[in-house]
Order: sequence, then C-alpha cells, then structure tokens
Amino acid sequence: MKDLLLALSLLFAAQLAAQTLETNEVDLFDGTVKKYTKIYNFAKTDVGLLKAKVMRIDQYIFLKLYSTSDLGCAGSYKNYLKLLFADGRSVVIKDKADISCVDSAYSLFDITNLNTKGITNIRFRQSEYYTDGVPYGTYSLHQLVSATE
Repeated sequence: MKDLLLALSLLFAAQLAAQTLETNEVDLFDGTVKKYTKIYNFAKTDVGLLKAKVMRIDQYIFLKLYSTSDLGCAGSYKNYLKLLFADGRSVVIKDKADISCVDSAYSLFDITNLNTKGITNIRFRQSEYYTDGVPYGTYSLHQLVSATE
C-alpha cells in the first residue's frame, strides 16, 4: 500500500512539474502536428524579463520571444537572438516574424536544428535596442523543446 501511495505521489508531483501545452493538436485530415507551450520566463536581463513559448509545427520548432521592456519592433532585418553555450559555442539566429511595433512584440526564431542544451548567456536584439541576459525561469529552453516532442 505504501508503495502504491508513493508511486501515485511521484506521478502527481511529476504532473505538477511538467510544462503545460497551450495547443496540442493533430489535424484529422492531413496529420499536421501543432504543439505550443504556454508562455514562460526565458531569461532575466538588466531591464526586465524575456518571455518565450516554443512551437512545434510538424518537424519544425520555433521560439516565440518578447521582452518585458520595449526593445523596438519585431521582424526587423536587424533583429537577432545570440546564444552562448557552456561548451564555448555561440549561435546567431535571425528574426523571422512579420514586422510589428506594438509593445512586447514577439520575434520568431527557427530553432529546428539547434541543440538547446547548456545555454549560459542570451542577447536579444530588436529594431531599437538589445539586452543581455542569463537563462531564468521554471524551465530551460531544452525542457520546453522536449515538451513539444
């Protein structure tokens, strides 16, 4: 009986710790898979937080990212996300979002072929400014990507 209660408790705790998917669909007609996480904290910067969601559409994975401080417009040709990793790698990813200049406009980054383990520093640039930060939040980017598999 104790083993059963322990197993149920561990299962319940694992459910509480799991990332929540905002969308989890498979199209009945063409089999298109759509899995989107909810919005989570991604990084802490000197000027605020970076908030993110991970979106899987079939085999493609995207990071939708915005800053709680105004960095300018999303979708600008100047926009990028730079990631530094513990092993010394660095990656620069260009913004693929449509241009939007509303407050907290989401930039969109294709991270389909990115190994997301071990991020140590983040630079997020939109049209006017950039901000540097460190990973911060309940889940790492790697965990959010894994939740959409």
